[in-house]
Amino acid sequence: MDYKSGEIYFVRERTEDSFSSFVKIGLVHGVRDSLTRLKEHQTGNPRKLYIDEQQVVKTEAVDLVEAQMHKVFSPKRVSGEWFDFPTEQELATAVSAAQDLAKEVGSLMPVFREAKELSSQVSDSPVIPASEDALSLSRAIAKAQGEEDVCKTLIETIKSKMRAAIEDEKGEVKGGAEMVTKTYAPKFMLDAFKTNNPELFEKYVEMVQGWNPKFVPTAKKLKREELGRDFLEQVEEIESQINAVDSVEEAYRLIEPQLLLTKLTARSKWDLDISLAKLKVLCGKHAGIEGVCSWNRQFSDPKPVFNEKLFVEENPELYIDFLAEAKTGTYLRVAKRKA
Repeated sequence: MDYKSGEIYFVRERTEDSFSSFVKIGLVHGVRDSLTRLKEHQTGNPRKLYIDEQQVVKTEAVDLVEAQMHKVFSPKRVSGEWFDFPTEQELATAVSAAQDLAKEVGSLMPVFREAKELSSQVSDSPVIPASEDALSLSRAIAKAQGEEDVCKTLIETIKSKMRAAIEDEKGEVKGGAEMVTKTYAPKFMLDAFKTNNPELFEKYVEMVQGWNPKFVPTAKKLKREELGRDFLEQVEEIESQINAVDSVEEAYRLIEPQLLLTKLTARSKWDLDISLAKLKVLCGKHAGIEGVCSWNRQFSDPKPVFNEKLFVEENPELYIDFLAEAKTGTYLRVAKRKA
């Protein structure tokens, strides 16, 4: 996770006597400032762009804050980082949300940094008993993971309906989704190379010491019926929108619940990341917390690893001889904007 500081800005399009409803939510890092970035955006844009300095939000972990803003306001996205805020109040709400996130992140930075530092340290102390704080965080993690599972199930339902619409001759998703063909980079056939060139293979084998920093919460994810009423009410509303689409011709209507799920998942993921970081700090250099988590960070015995990068540099033609044929696959790409 990158914790660089910076600014969140809101770029507006100025019309003759007012502003359009389109607003770009972007960021700048470090010593750069939003007004300088505005000049770069203005290049090639026929409309006059404007940033209100009162709406520039300074924050730590600016990438994290921007990503959360884009998810939370995904139902308002029209293209890329551009969002549709028809009223001044809606824009003010977005700015206020950025300010709240910046404040929250600022208070959490010591926790995030300590958790990251602990991830690279050997756990040289035994498992400790669970405190009330640890148990509370464990419950929060179980809840957030349960919420994510519910959202993932609904997202898969939406994708299934969209695929059916695309595959049906009469179906369409009106720019909401499409099947994309992707050609994957050919892979090096290591086993075949080893069989045909055993001595050369051994030349590029190095002994590498492994490191296992895996953090494992032990609480079971909450089931749907165990989740909070507020969350379930939002889920039920989204489900009703999905179930209302009963023909391939109406598949484009699935875009809205898809974006609402992005927004709903954003808060769950945010809560999960915070709870995990706090629990790691409570765990410290211990191997875990009894009944809550395990975090046994230790170096493993050195293992033989083939240095493919060095081999390619010194044997480019031979490397090409052992490349498998490139594979092509298709996947569903769902729009991240309003229909």
